[in-house]
Amino acid sequence: MNPADLNSTSVPLLRNQNITQKNNRQWKNFIKHCYILITILVLSAPIAFSLSKLIMVARHKSPTVSNLIRVFIPSSKKLKTTTEKNLPTTKQLFKYSTETIFPPAALCGKRIVGYFAEFENTALTRKQLQMLTHIIYLFAIPKNGNMTFGGERSRRKFEEMKNEARKANSTLKVMISIGGQSNSRSFSRLVSNETSRNVFVNSIVSFVQKYDIDGIEIFWTWPKYEDANNYLIFIQELRYAFIELQKKLNRKEDYVISIIVNCYDNQLSNLMGFSKFVDFFNIYSIHYQSRQVGPSSPLYGGGSRNIDETMKYYICRTGQPSKFNMMVLFHGTFWKGAELPLRNDSDDIFKDQNSAKGGFAVRWRELLQQKWDMSNIKFHNLTKTSYMWIPGSSLFLTLEDEQSLRVKNRYVADHNIGGITMWTIDQDDGDHTLLKVVSSAELCTGDEKNTIKFKCE
Repeated sequence: MNPADLNSTSVPLLRNQNITQKNNRQWKNFIKHCYILITILVLSAPIAFSLSKLIMVARHKSPTVSNLIRVFIPSSKKLKTTTEKNLPTTKQLFKYSTETIFPPAALCGKRIVGYFAEFENTALTRKQLQMLTHIIYLFAIPKNGNMTFGGERSRRKFEEMKNEARKANSTLKVMISIGGQSNSRSFSRLVSNETSRNVFVNSIVSFVQKYDIDGIEIFWTWPKYEDANNYLIFIQELRYAFIELQKKLNRKEDYVISIIVNCYDNQLSNLMGFSKFVDFFNIYSIHYQSRQVGPSSPLYGGGSRNIDETMKYYICRTGQPSKFNMMVLFHGTFWKGAELPLRNDSDDIFKDQNSAKGGFAVRWRELLQQKWDMSNIKFHNLTKTSYMWIPGSSLFLTLEDEQSLRVKNRYVADHNIGGITMWTIDQDDGDHTLLKVVSSAELCTGDEKNTIKFKCE
């Protein structure tokens, strides 16, 4: 054989050997590259995790960072409906981020809940609705176990609210609260036996289906200890009925159930039982003072009668901070003839009422109309509340303002609480001053939803 032919690929044996050697070299290179890729992934995972945590913390601490994140990382829902042809420019994204109102809390499943009241006379705006995750109408009435409204005006106002909500925000949950202080006296009888419970549950389900809403709240003030077991059975049966309705209508999202609970005297002995069937609890964290002049919703102070102790009680008992909302007021309470004075902002702000007359409610939007001098508002460091004390006129006013609400926003975030509920958004002023503060709360901290930040004993 010619030596030149030994190097020729026309010789079958040599050709096969060359192919085999080439394949071996390619396989070794492939394995080498895989090892390099795996090494890079292993080494970069902790860095990526730390970076994501850092971004979450920065987002939580800085509204500016939060806005930038929302600009450059639009929600997945937006991305799904956006094609490459109509992708917005950076300029358009910045315009979108400043003009479209969307609660930052919603990005991690936290709640910004607004009550809208039958008994108020202000109109509801689309801007208000865009700043909420849930809106709850006050009230529906359980008349002999059948759901109804207080009158035709109330029904029309509710339907207008619902229709406007559907136009303003496709993700907004529209709910109605059943009962209230004047209309929950019949609850004990309605849940006391199987027959009356069935009537009540079926009526609620029919109401929800008829008006095409997302859920209900039971506003029972207040169940007695002997009602607790029947109340739990009722909530359980209502949940099962909603599940059946969801299947019947082929609805993708679960119906929402919330209940109101007292701030300082809980009659629900089986909180864990209730938490299995309700989506969230609205804690009635207001009106802590009893025969005293002082803050309606102190964050601290007043012995154990404050928001901090209330939140700790509920969260430590259930281990589910994500299930609870803290309530804030959009109206103030004032007394005439109050005997203070306060020496400084760390002094005890609670004083015996004695001969003082009150407390009288005043809506936030009425403060300027009634010529209250807002420059007199001070902040009480011990209770973390805002107040107005006018010694010459013996007037004492306790209220929420921008400063006190920001402190409460921070408290909710720092304690990983599920959300904030406002009583009521129609008591705000025309510029939505208080709602803007609450809606902008940065509640997403990167913590797991049921990480407890209280020291539970």
